[in-house]
Order: sequence, then C-alpha cells, then structure tokens
Amino acid sequence: MASRLPHNVRCLLAARASRSVGQGATVATFSLYLHALGFGGPAIGLVLMAGLAFGSVLTLIIGPLSDRVSRRRLLIVYEVSALAAAIAAIVSPNEAVLIAAATLAGFGRGANGAAGPFAPVEQAWIAREVDGEDRRRALTLN
Repeated sequence: MASRLPHNVRCLLAARASRSVGQGATVATFSLYLHALGFGGPAIGLVLMAGLAFGSVLTLIIGPLSDRVSRRRLLIVYEVSALAAAIAAIVSPNEAVLIAAATLAGFGRGANGAAGPFAPVEQAWIAREVDGEDRRRALTLN
C-alpha cells in the first residue's frame, strides 16, 4: 500500500513516525528530568499543563491557517521551532528558558504520538494528495 502513496505523503508519514518515537522518549523522561532539576510535582504538572494548553490553542489556529498558507511551510516552521526549542532547552541553564521551550515544543505531552496541534495540517495534506481507499489507509497510518 505504501508504494502507491505519493512520495511526499510517504515522507510526511515517516516524519510523523520519527516524531512519535522522539516524543515517546520525551514523555517518558521529561518529568523525571524536571524532578531531577528540583521541580516538585505541582510545578511539573503546571509545566505540562502549559504545554497542553498552548497546543490546544495552537490547534484552533493552525487548522484554519493551513487552508490559507502552505501546509508544507507550516510543517517546516513547526519542525524548525521544535528543534530550536530543544536546542534552547539543552544549552540554557535558565529554568525560564526550559519552561518556555517545553511549552512551545510540547515536551512531555506526546504531541505527535497522538493527535497534536499540527495533525489537522498533516491530515489535510494527505486528503489533498491521496484519493479513495488509499486515502483512508493513509489517514489511518497518520
């Protein structure tokens, strides 16, 4: 089935799978990392809640925006932003930078292992590129 999908859809599905693996590792370790830095349970919960709230608001904005702006461009901006946030979190000793990066990039919330803020963009792209039974299968993989 995958060979019948257009190349860009296969790349999109592969990128999502890669992000899912990375997010899975982050979900498993990020709370422990915050705890090791001295964050208590309520503070860890607030950091994760901030990321979840930001992702929810972003979902409301990104879906309609993807109808007017290039979906490819939106996804590239998302990937670059997530990379920049990860680098900032790694290199900065500042807790505020870590919290901002975690909120913006969704550390610890499984944004891509499950439906995240950019899922509507990915699904719309797949729906535009693939027809019929292949569309249903591709959306199932996404």
